[in-house]
Amino acid sequence: ISMHHGEQRIFAQSVAYLIIGILLVGINFGWYIPIANILRTNTANDEVRAAERAGSAINSFLDNKVSNLRVIARSFSDSILATENRALADGLLREPAFNRVFIADVDGREVFVADRFRTIFPDEYAQVREPRLLSESREKGVSFSEVYITERFEPIVTIAVPIFSSSGEYLGILGADLSAKNTLDSIKEISID
Repeated sequence: ISMHHGEQRIFAQSVAYLIIGILLVGINFGWYIPIANILRTNTANDEVRAAERAGSAINSFLDNKVSNLRVIARSFSDSILATENRALADGLLREPAFNRVFIADVDGREVFVADRFRTIFPDEYAQVREPRLLSESREKGVSFSEVYITERFEPIVTIAVPIFSSSGEYLGILGADLSAKNTLDSIKEISID
């Protein structure tokens, strides 16, 4: 069947009106609701999967950092103040996520502190770490502090693991302050399928 140009235009308009009419009837009868629910469910499922992957990445990252601290703490000599212990702790600063590392005695007083710029702090800069960090790390094998903000407005969390002598005597804790910014940069590199 051949149509002239005017007839083709009228036919196209009729088809367009028919499609618009069907859509309007569908909206009036609520046919769009199941379609919208399917789309909403898919979006929600994608968000849940993304959150699960992010959680897995964070857990993997933190597990790795705790393992690094534990390996170093087990390598310490029986004297918490030994030079080799300080060198081992200082070596942790090769890890970009660690902002600062420290060794604290059984009372929580830092006996060694170094930051990511490889500054070794003298005794007057030492802090006394909170008792919960010490007791929890001793009882559970690891402790995480609350997130706090530094004077440079950087969010930090501290991880601490216990230090034991070769005879099993509790000597103190080895800890590291994790920079939130460096942590997020490191987590971005982790791929979870």
